[in-house]
Amino acid sequence: MVNRVPASIVVTTHDPALLRGLLDALRPTLSPLDEVVAVVPADVPGAPRWPSFVRVVARPGDDGAARVAGAAVASKPAVVFLDPDVVPTARWLEELLAPLIDETVGAVGPVADGASGAQHVVRPSDGADRAGTVQRFARAWSATHRGRTFSVDRLDPVCVAVRRAGLDAIGGPGAVGDLTDLCELTRSLGRSLVVAAGSYLAGSPAAARRPEGAALVSAALVVNDEEALLPQCLASLAGFADEVVVYDTGSSDRTVDIARAAGAIVIEGYWDDDFARARNAALEHCTGRWIVHLDADEELTGDRFGLRGLLASGAVPDGVHLMIDNLDDSGGVGSRHQACRVFRRLRGRWVGALHEQVHARDGQTALATAVLGTATIRHHGYRSDLLAGRNKTERNLRVAEAQLHEADDTNRQQVLLNLARTLYGAGRLDECLERASQARSLPERGAVRVGVLRIGTEALLALGRPREALDWAGELRRLGETTLADFFEGSAWLQLGDGRRAAQLLEGTGEIWDASGQHVAVEIVATRTALALAAGGRDGEAASALLAVVTERPQEGVWGALVVSTWRAGLPLAPVVAAVPDDGSRPILAQIALSDPCAADAFGEALWNAAPATPRSVAFAVHVGPRLASLRALEWAARVRGAGLPDHCPLVARSGRVDVPASERVVAAAVAHQAFADQRAAEMLERATRALPDEEITDVALVLNELAPRLLSAFVLAAATTPARGALLADLLEGYGATDEANAIRAFAGRMSPVG
Repeated sequence: MVNRVPASIVVTTHDPALLRGLLDALRPTLSPLDEVVAVVPADVPGAPRWPSFVRVVARPGDDGAARVAGAAVASKPAVVFLDPDVVPTARWLEELLAPLIDETVGAVGPVADGASGAQHVVRPSDGADRAGTVQRFARAWSATHRGRTFSVDRLDPVCVAVRRAGLDAIGGPGAVGDLTDLCELTRSLGRSLVVAAGSYLAGSPAAARRPEGAALVSAALVVNDEEALLPQCLASLAGFADEVVVYDTGSSDRTVDIARAAGAIVIEGYWDDDFARARNAALEHCTGRWIVHLDADEELTGDRFGLRGLLASGAVPDGVHLMIDNLDDSGGVGSRHQACRVFRRLRGRWVGALHEQVHARDGQTALATAVLGTATIRHHGYRSDLLAGRNKTERNLRVAEAQLHEADDTNRQQVLLNLARTLYGAGRLDECLERASQARSLPERGAVRVGVLRIGTEALLALGRPREALDWAGELRRLGETTLADFFEGSAWLQLGDGRRAAQLLEGTGEIWDASGQHVAVEIVATRTALALAAGGRDGEAASALLAVVTERPQEGVWGALVVSTWRAGLPLAPVVAAVPDDGSRPILAQIALSDPCAADAFGEALWNAAPATPRSVAFAVHVGPRLASLRALEWAARVRGAGLPDHCPLVARSGRVDVPASERVVAAAVAHQAFADQRAAEMLERATRALPDEEITDVALVLNELAPRLLSAFVLAAATTPARGALLADLLEGYGATDEANAIRAFAGRMSPVG
């Protein structure tokens, strides 16, 4: 027997015969230090003849109360709650308890015939009732999966193992009345839920005789080279799907092994640029009453078990539309839409090589569908790294182009819409607009027409063509899509610089859904509205709205407007500083530094006050200082130099910026030389002086004489680039009483050609 902690196996049942069969199978798998706590009705006959390793507890009520009673007397370091309707196999307990060595693991479950989701194992049905066949399968399974584990967010109640200490941490025996609650409480303490793939429990003969098609939900997946994302997808289906069917189109990585290790039924198929065909091939192997379809780059989230309960109740029509959140590179929701992702197996099938949709089977009436506010789908596939790394865009374009060649009058507009959407996602905006325009020229087709107008308007706005976008949005308004038209027209007027008109259209818009099932997230609408308020001069309202936007979800495109609006409204900038995230702040601070110089300066002061001389505040000073007047730049220069970065002095940088007027560059160089004796400043002063217009020479010389009189001679020599300028400077020097110097300059200037 492998060394491991002793365990208390808690079993509750009304059936003594079932319990005795379980005990016979358990006995050879236990160590001398293990115990079985059997919770049975008090009137069960034959209690005196229970084996010595069994502690009998009188059953107090339902299964939940019975588990609590059993846990209360369990005395071993590990506690295992076991369904009596299983057949333990060799090494099941060693494999089950091994992950508990890791303190970060809170609870462990096995794989089993009767388990759901990722814990479900399909055992060959031939000889299912013969113990020898079961044990041979179990030995082969254990040899293949020994020591392998994977994480889930729910464990099937067929068997759950926890540490006794962990049980005490979540409230003691009273927490096990509902094993789902036990798992949630365990996770709330930061502990993971793990499946021990090498721990296999067979179904009892009674379970093995369950009729085909008893599964409530089958998950159907089409995959190819998905080893990075597939595990989290499968984990999200645990406890929701009774079986998972994976149709693999030719993976060259570990995708197939991962799917099989998780208990999925794997069909090794092929890829022919037709998503509907591949999904329908997976559908042929599903047995559940309901089908849920996900891609490997998606996760089922939200109230999954609430949705399962509704499906089991029979109160749901033929299909269910789920919300799909498309995540962007920052992890936020970039876009959102709804689609039919759950349907009755005998009623639905997929149609369409790309952007495939669920339709009724041939000869059947149209599917009746509903939108249920329960489970949602989180889609990772639009992240730029995934699009680039897996060539999804090229594949989708190839499929869409092939569809277009085969399209007829009944589906050409839909196919053009699919192609336009794919081109938009690839950043090929001109081509997207061309395809959308072709689709727009075709006869109206309801929701498809709305989708065409929407993608065309989005492309025009992204191309900076707001006048044309107003025309497309106007047609959306004529089709009854008033709220969507308000959003697009407001966005167009914002680009045109009419913030007041934009705000009138955008305010109060909220979340938007259109007839094509596409969505504009409320945070996107809120951002556009806040920017319109800022452009319209409503600075106080804009500052409040923009701060709410970045607090909810930090993003790059609004920080400059936020700082400027806050500064103009006379509001403190400390809350804005606090909203800047610790990670990924560089592009945010760069955007702020390039906003209004006075507003950026005020933000920099608030940033310095919050965290003086930190890398972030010093870096901001380096960027914003050169944009400020010389005396203010002097203050930032002192701070930067005090932080040990003289090479990045804002004053010296200002004196060398070609976008700064030459007169101001001369002053910046003089101040830098006078304050810090920086020799670079003298060179910068000469360059800036040579660029001075003639009419500014006298005024600059007067300022220089006050700020850094020692540099006046260098200034005069650098400025005397023509006879006229030399004469001007000679008169200036003579006015200061420097007659000898004036005569020297006149002589020098006299030797110059008239053009210098």
